Amino acid sequence: MSRLFIAALLIFGSITCTGIAYAGDTEKQGQMFDRFWAAYGNKDFRRAQEYANEYIESEGKDKRYVVNAWLGVYWIGQIENSLPANRKRPELAIRYLEKAIAEKPDAMLYRMLSDALALHGKEDLANTMLREAANLGDSISVLRLANYAENGIRGNAYNPTAALELLDGWLKREDRDPKAEITILNAKKRLVQKAEKMADIAKSIDIAAMERQGHDGDLSAISKLIGIYHVGRYGIAADEGKYAFWLKVFTANSQKTASGYSALAEAYKTGQGTHVDTMRARRYFELAASIGDVDDRVHLAAFELTHGNRESGKKLSKNLCDQSTKNSWACATLSRIYVEENDFPTALAYAKRSGNEELVRVIKKAFSEREQQMTTPLNDLSSSDSFFSIISISGGKTNIRCLKGLNKGRERQICSNEQGKWSDNCDSLIHYFHHNSFAKAVENACE
Repeated sequence: MSRLFIAALLIFGSITCTGIAYAGDTEKQGQMFDRFWAAYGNKDFRRAQEYANEYIESEGKDKRYVVNAWLGVYWIGQIENSLPANRKRPELAIRYLEKAIAEKPDAMLYRMLSDALALHGKEDLANTMLREAANLGDSISVLRLANYAENGIRGNAYNPTAALELLDGWLKREDRDPKAEITILNAKKRLVQKAEKMADIAKSIDIAAMERQGHDGDLSAISKLIGIYHVGRYGIAADEGKYAFWLKVFTANSQKTASGYSALAEAYKTGQGTHVDTMRARRYFELAASIGDVDDRVHLAAFELTHGNRESGKKLSKNLCDQSTKNSWACATLSRIYVEENDFPTALAYAKRSGNEELVRVIKKAFSEREQQMTTPLNDLSSSDSFFSIISISGGKTNIRCLKGLNKGRERQICSNEQGKWSDNCDSLIHYFHHNSFAKAVENACE
């Protein structure tokens, strides 16, 4: 940062650097500022910074704007590159620049504040301040923002159209800087030529074919897809979800680890960044299980049980439970499977192996109630309530015919769950087990 910048601040702020007494400052404060200005002129920046702080601490007012601005740009190393990188203090720069801007908004100060915020790791705020500078006509800020949008960098989405709009907007300003105009025009010309070239390339790209190749494990296609969806290219917008997905595809197919296979399987299972593909999900769960640990085999078993391959899931769970370690998830899962199959003795055995005492208790209770139900004569059940007659009992379901009520003459089905509750809505996808007795469920079904 040259002396011209500080001089400009002095002029715009209606401040002079000659004399001792100033409108609102004391004589001593004026002398402090003169020492600061002299040290700065002699390029003794360390001493200039000390005098500037001295002036601020004295609560001087006339030159406060200038001194705050100088200290702000000093602490990010913009005073003629005076400050080594290891001594930059962006947090101090932010504080002083914000104070200066509060007194008098200035495009260059906004840009300096953007630099300070970026150094401090606050990229979003840095972009906001850069836009403030651009709104005030700062050509450098406009060029930076156009570059960010063109390339999808510094937290900005890939958007060449927005980059062109920024340049066009600046060229339409009545207060634009004639010296910067040729630079902006050249940037616009280059961007237009690049857009035309990208459009021609985009016509030759079959993104669907590239994705098919990627799904099949073509690392070249996968790498291209990662680049496209990361920043956006060839007229295709950036997409964080697809970018993350193709990174998983690349990791799985290049590193071939269980964790990589498992992560990709989950993506295919749930459709994270892609379409749901159960066949590919199964394939990668199987690959993970073949080289991974118990958790990977558990994931495969759970997937099979929930995706139409019950027998395979049951077999995998049995293998896991029968191991010496007795995987508790697998044993508990088998217990529930055998409950559904009305094999209570086996269900109870696996519940015990799972180590889940609550599951053991529930199954014992259900087993006891089921035995009691199965030993009750059908005629007794029918005669116990004139509402119905029993047609058949199979597993946990009892088929009845209603003799009274709105559903008279119709067949209904009553079912029970592991907690000993009864439902009169067995034909629904969702069973509401809210009756405490078989009789109450029947009454509700026939009413």
